[in-house]
Amino acid sequence: MKVIDHSIEVLPQCPVNIGKAVQKAADTIVEQGKTFATEVTTTAASLNQDMQKVAEQMKAIPDLLNPQPIIDCCTGVLEQAASDLRQLANDAAAIPQRLLAQAAGVQAVVDSANQAVEAMSTLLPELSGLVPDFGAQMTFFNSLPGRGQALAELAKRTGAMVEQYGRDLLPLSRQLEQLGTMQSGAGNDAVQAVLARAEALQADSLAQVQALRDTLDGNVTDLDAAMQDATAQATQTIAGVSGLLNEKGNALLAPLQAQIDLVDNLNSALGDEADNCDALFDQASSQLSHLSDILIKPLAAARAQADIVIDQLAAAAATIDGMVKKAMEPLDALEQRVEAIKQALQEVLDAIGAEVAKVLQLMAELDEEAENAKTVLRQLPENFVPVRTMIADAIAMLEQVKGNIPVFVSEANGTLDAASSELDQADGLCTGAIEICTRYMMKAPPLMMARTLFVGIKAMIPGVKTTIASARTAVKAAGDQATGLMDQAITLVDSLNPLLDQAIAKVQQAIDALIGLLEQMQAALKQVSDAAEKIPPQMQEQLDKAGVAVQQVLDKVRDAAEQCLAKLQCEPLVRRLQQELSDLLDRTFKPLEAQIQAAGAPLQNVLEQGKAEVGKAAAMARDGLGKLSAALSSVKEQATQPLQKLTGTLAAARGKVDSVSGSARQQVRQAADQALSYVDQASQAISGLNVRAVGDQIAPYAQFYDDVAGTFNQIQSQVHSAANVADAVDSWKGDAQQAANDLLDRARQAADQARQGASEVQTAAENTASGAQSAGESMVDSPVAEQVQASFDSMKQDAQSVAAESDAALADMSGSLDDAQKESETAMEPYVPDPDTVLADVKSEADKAEQAANAAKESEQALAAQVAASEQDVGAAADDAASRTTAMKDEAQAGINKSAAEVEAVQAQVNAARSEAIKAEAIVDAEVVKHGGTSANADAAAAAAAAAAATAATAATAATAATAATAATAAAVPAGAADAAAVPAGAADAAAAA
Repeated sequence: MKVIDHSIEVLPQCPVNIGKAVQKAADTIVEQGKTFATEVTTTAASLNQDMQKVAEQMKAIPDLLNPQPIIDCCTGVLEQAASDLRQLANDAAAIPQRLLAQAAGVQAVVDSANQAVEAMSTLLPELSGLVPDFGAQMTFFNSLPGRGQALAELAKRTGAMVEQYGRDLLPLSRQLEQLGTMQSGAGNDAVQAVLARAEALQADSLAQVQALRDTLDGNVTDLDAAMQDATAQATQTIAGVSGLLNEKGNALLAPLQAQIDLVDNLNSALGDEADNCDALFDQASSQLSHLSDILIKPLAAARAQADIVIDQLAAAAATIDGMVKKAMEPLDALEQRVEAIKQALQEVLDAIGAEVAKVLQLMAELDEEAENAKTVLRQLPENFVPVRTMIADAIAMLEQVKGNIPVFVSEANGTLDAASSELDQADGLCTGAIEICTRYMMKAPPLMMARTLFVGIKAMIPGVKTTIASARTAVKAAGDQATGLMDQAITLVDSLNPLLDQAIAKVQQAIDALIGLLEQMQAALKQVSDAAEKIPPQMQEQLDKAGVAVQQVLDKVRDAAEQCLAKLQCEPLVRRLQQELSDLLDRTFKPLEAQIQAAGAPLQNVLEQGKAEVGKAAAMARDGLGKLSAALSSVKEQATQPLQKLTGTLAAARGKVDSVSGSARQQVRQAADQALSYVDQASQAISGLNVRAVGDQIAPYAQFYDDVAGTFNQIQSQVHSAANVADAVDSWKGDAQQAANDLLDRARQAADQARQGASEVQTAAENTASGAQSAGESMVDSPVAEQVQASFDSMKQDAQSVAAESDAALADMSGSLDDAQKESETAMEPYVPDPDTVLADVKSEADKAEQAANAAKESEQALAAQVAASEQDVGAAADDAASRTTAMKDEAQAGINKSAAEVEAVQAQVNAARSEAIKAEAIVDAEVVKHGGTSANADAAAAAAAAAAATAATAATAATAATAATAATAAAVPAGAADAAAVPAGAADAAAAA
């Protein structure tokens, strides 16, 4: 089996492949350990050398601390502060002067605004006089009633035309009626003449109606155009008056807009100066609050000197930092080496894991192949099912053959019984036929020949009966023999089943043994997998410890360097000195700044109070001017409303005129359409009345319903009403006068508030100027030089103390590095793996699995041998059964064939007797017919009834003998009866195949 061969092939290689990976891991650890120890030694030597240079640089820092340049910068500060304070007071007194100049112009602007409002309130109501009476433009519409009546009269004339047409057509209709009674050709010509006159009368009447309609339609079109022109003239006049009102109104409101602009400009200028004052107050306050800025120059000079020292310290710190970085670079390289070692260890660990994974995958594949093999083995006995089926098929076939044998025997005996019975009848008939032929053969010589034939037939009968008896015995013997042989063949084929069961049992036993060994091999493969799976965790743990060991050495080297740097205090010392210098300037100059702030406090109060009062007064003045501007804008806006209302009244009148005119035109059109419809009805009436349809009398045509005049009177009233605006203009004039008076009061109130704000600005400016004339001078000296000197002495002592401790720090670092160097030499040695130890379990389990595979191989061979032996045993038995079954079939077939031959011999003898009987019958029948008798074939009953006549009697006796002979020879063996008992051709082959 493939799985067994595969297992035997790959199992010995599994420990070898893993062992190679483990050996590579061991070699890597040894190699990396040596490299690491060398680099630790190099790093320690470099650190000792570089840290010594750092310590020497630290000892030079105290010489950088010199306080004298800073002390020289702190002189003459308070005198400058007093001078700046007096200048600020003088500047503060002059701040509000420009604001006062702007406030002085408020009174004139307020008075001018009041005058403009008073003029507007007087002239606004007088605009109503510009609206005229529009009655003159409506005179055209007074003629509408007369025109409407004329149109109605014109339409009524069509009714008279219809009646006249009827009256003129009535005589022609009567003539046509009289001519209708005439039969001659002349009468027909007269009819055509009357019809022609009637058609001419109708065409002339229709032409008159159409001409009247065209006139009516033209008058309506002219009237519509005239109404449109009159409406346009009226609306144009109203639009012109409305435009004049707008022009006069704009001229009336223009002074108000000029005053609004003047007030807004003054308010804006006052606001700008107020903002300027506010900014100047803020600027003075800012200058006062920054009076201590006189310290900026000396502080800047001192800061510059301090910065020089700080820069020198920074340069020294940068130098030290560079030296420290250079000293620490080997540590970074050593750390990279540690990472490289860890990476190398991880790579060999990954290689081990990959080999183990291959083994696990291989074991899983072998296990799966074993499962598939077991499935195939369990299904192997099913391969014998077709053999058992073939045995059953062969037995069924033999049973079928056996069942056919009694059928053959029964049919053969039936055939022989029928032949024997027929011969018995033929014997008696032949006797009678011989007697008749003997009696009449002298009269009919051909009967001699017939008698001879009948005698021969009678002589044959005993021999045939003997043959039938012999054939009957042969058929029975052949049937019994064939049945017995088939029973033996069935027993022989059926005996193959126990032999097959025995073979299957032996094969199943071999299969079970092989499956058991396969399962043992699978268990061994599982043990190999379990043992292999344990290797990566073990190696991971061991290699992790190796990585931790080198990391600990690295950490010890780094800790030694960092502890040395911490003891040297390079960076902390520089930061402390730099911070001390920065704090020194703050401690020295802050007391001076406090003295200057105390001297400027009174002036600061004056500036704050002045800013508040001036700002409040300016805001009040601006608020008054803003309200005045708003009042003027409101006056203008509300004065615009009466103007808009008056022009709106005119626009409404114009719209009404347009609307009423449009409605009037529509009503005129409707009235005209009614009249035209009446005319069209008349035309239709004329067209619909012909000479053949006229009765004895023409009915009067319906009268036109006249409401045109009323429609035109209503239009005249509506147009005049739309153009009347006199009442609306009178009402507007009163409303406009009242609105103008209200607006004048509001403008005067806003003007008073603006005057009060300007007065408040004057008062606030005077108070600020009087309060800005005093400032304090209380500057005192400060001990700056002593403070600077004391600070520098403290810093120098700090630097010298740090430098004194550097030698001890270097000695401690050197000792720690020596210890780390010694540890690095043996750090990884304890973790070098032994391949034999690591692979012991895997190799042991692989050997066991290989042994199990070999045992399974032997079992597989035993199974193959058993299967071959079973095939040989069953095959030999099947071949023997096939041979013996074939012999039995041949023997049975021979017996059947022999008995069938005897039956066929009987059949041949009967057939021969029948043939002779037919010949004799033909002779007798011919003689009967020859002597005036009836043929036996046509009417045998009539021949028997005429037995009295010799010739007739002789013919009847001959016919009876012929019939008996025919019946005797009719008993033949059924065709194929012998073959039915034959053993089926494939029976022996089926047994052999089974």
